[in-house]
Amino acid sequence: MTLPDPHLDTRSFAELMEEARARIPGYTPEWTNFNDSDPGMTLVQLHAWLTETILHELDRVPSLNYLKFLRLLGIHLRPAYPARTELSFVLAKLDKTTDPLTVPVPLGAQVAVDAPELPADVVFETTRSLPALNARIGAMLVPSGQLDPSHTLVTSYADDVSWLPGFTAFIPEDETPLYLGLLLRPRLQSGKTQESYAQDRLPPGPLDFYVNASEANDPPADPERPPVRAEHSCPQPGTHPDNGHLRWQVYAGGTGGAAGFAEPGGQLWLDAPASLDETGDLARSGHLVLEIPSGATALDPRLLPEKIWASMGATRPPSDLDGLLQLLENPGVLDALAARWGQLGAGDPEDSLALGACGESAAETRAKLEGLPANRIDPARMTYRQWVEADSDTKVPLPDDGENLRALYWFRAVVNRPYSPVDPRPAPLAGLLLNTVPALAAVTRLDDLLGRTNGHPAQQLSLPRSPVLVDPASGLPDFTIELADDKVGAGTSERTAWQVVTDFSASSARDRHVSLDPQSGTLAFGDGLHGLVPPPDRQVIASRWRTGGGSLGNVPPGAVSKIKGRINNVESVFNPRAAHGGSNAQSLDELVAVAPQLLRIGGLAHTPADFADLALRTPGQNFHSAYTLARLVPAADGEAPPGGFTEKDGAVTVVVLPNSPLPRPQPDTEQLRALCAWLEPHRLVTTELHLAGPAYTTLTRLAARVGVRAGYDLAEVAEALYQALLDFFHPLRGGPDGCGWPFGYDILHGDVYDVMLAVPGVHRVRELTFELEGAVPPVPDVLPLAEGHLPWLERSAISVVSSYE
Repeated sequence: MTLPDPHLDTRSFAELMEEARARIPGYTPEWTNFNDSDPGMTLVQLHAWLTETILHELDRVPSLNYLKFLRLLGIHLRPAYPARTELSFVLAKLDKTTDPLTVPVPLGAQVAVDAPELPADVVFETTRSLPALNARIGAMLVPSGQLDPSHTLVTSYADDVSWLPGFTAFIPEDETPLYLGLLLRPRLQSGKTQESYAQDRLPPGPLDFYVNASEANDPPADPERPPVRAEHSCPQPGTHPDNGHLRWQVYAGGTGGAAGFAEPGGQLWLDAPASLDETGDLARSGHLVLEIPSGATALDPRLLPEKIWASMGATRPPSDLDGLLQLLENPGVLDALAARWGQLGAGDPEDSLALGACGESAAETRAKLEGLPANRIDPARMTYRQWVEADSDTKVPLPDDGENLRALYWFRAVVNRPYSPVDPRPAPLAGLLLNTVPALAAVTRLDDLLGRTNGHPAQQLSLPRSPVLVDPASGLPDFTIELADDKVGAGTSERTAWQVVTDFSASSARDRHVSLDPQSGTLAFGDGLHGLVPPPDRQVIASRWRTGGGSLGNVPPGAVSKIKGRINNVESVFNPRAAHGGSNAQSLDELVAVAPQLLRIGGLAHTPADFADLALRTPGQNFHSAYTLARLVPAADGEAPPGGFTEKDGAVTVVVLPNSPLPRPQPDTEQLRALCAWLEPHRLVTTELHLAGPAYTTLTRLAARVGVRAGYDLAEVAEALYQALLDFFHPLRGGPDGCGWPFGYDILHGDVYDVMLAVPGVHRVRELTFELEGAVPPVPDVLPLAEGHLPWLERSAISVVSSYE
């Protein structure tokens, strides 16, 4: 039974007035006029109002003691966290031979959200510097898992690269490498070909690829297939999944080594080790930084082995006479070559006429060519475009300059270390990006003058902006403060650094400590007992600090595109993925509501509710709700219906629903990784932990006949009904209480009746029917949802017939 809140004095204003009137005759019997018009009664009313105010404040004492108790236990309000995203920079044309191949993008470069309707300017800052390379990915071939063809081309290049969605980069049990082709200087000056840029070289040093893994929130590649659910298995305690299963190399064999391009080992390939791999060997999104050695060389795709061309679904243009003789069998080739024998090397007019007169007889042409002197006919004298005109089977979606294919710098990766059972498998990918860097919805400020010290204990100052960002790892504000004595000498000042602490409980009288409330931006110095009192007349300088945070930064892909200021040689910028993770600061009422959960959990999660409560407190993440399934794990493909679970002793699955504007929100890989790291120290060593997003059960049909009261417009009432139903079944704002649909809460006919009857103008609802995807006919009035599931209703599934009654 819940303990009742104590009320120290429950008397209201009316009760105080009644008590005062009753006491007047006993003290002043001559006072007989108790009407409101009497001046004495006005004074009584004033004192009753003052007494009621004092009683109200007195009644707040238990709440004050409660908050003081929470503060003693180290429980504080959760600060605002900034949204995070990746920013991809598009370089200017840079097509001149003297233009640079690398463009520096500085740390802290600012890009704003291009949305004038936002109430405030939302600015993202890059969290590290970027040496942007004037290059684009030109081709990527991944193992097919078959002998012929051995690879699959997952790119198509026109003005830029496009990707085959949901491809897997490699097969852990297969030694077949993946190949990645990099195009330097993608845009050429008008009238110039690749030969004009012969001095270009791939610069040695770090090369950063952003691996864009397919997420559960991405549009499905096959609209007919149901959306996937996000899933993640945390490593077992004591196990450590290892990276480094892939060996990355760059081609350095030049034109002469083209014949051995696909051979394993050898001296044609140089190691390009990964100095940073956030992807876990392409198992998730993140940055992959390869250290490029000196000596890498570009290779014309026309020189690649024939089996590589076959993997691209094309025939390699011939590079010698034997290749040309094989190509003559293809229909139309003889006719197309009739006027080009001279270009191919048949310099004698009689030879050219004889070859051109062979007509459609490949045998006669072959005989004539074999009778010519060796090496006279050279198919390489024809351009790639001319070969495509002669035989369309030679066309491939690779970069070209209008006449010939562009030479590419080739990388390959091959599995060189066996996978263990705990190692994450390669994930489906949406593509790779160059010139991409992480960014936070924050603004860095430098050397803000906050005022001067007065020498008094516990002096307080205020920052010009708030909130101040808080580091999720340390829990301390991202804030550096210094005190400057500008009277040391003319034109000089001596700065002393002070340390930011959460409170002064561990501060001595000599410690240069200062506390900061990140939400209000209030700065406080010590009182001389706990924390040193700063000397008077010192300039207080916020030398470096960051402000920002809030859910306003959770913007969709492509919204972060307005460069603040100017970055030389950068044409534009965009965010390839939606920004996420931004959350507002916790309110006092929210803290009071969850405080019993925090006190109950302590250091370890023991019950399913403990895991769900802890999940909602994940630092830097913004989850709307969470639910725990005991002794259940996400089912593997084929074990259960999509979104199902299977039993497993000792395991728990935490299902989380993020705050997201997407129709069917799913947590992304980064959120699940952060949640796993947060829950890891809170679980028992014997608990196997799995994470998942919600599975959505689709309502394929919701139909009803509605009677509308006279005087209401049928179309307006119908539209209001549609919106009310969509809101009611919405995962974030739906449900019986309007705060989000509870996990596994059954769909009750009575709830839907209440929603529809609450729409203005609705008089009666009849013939209400539901249909659930893949469900047997439900029991009357109830549509059961499985644990961890949420309903999903699209507008097209609603059928409301309305008429006046």
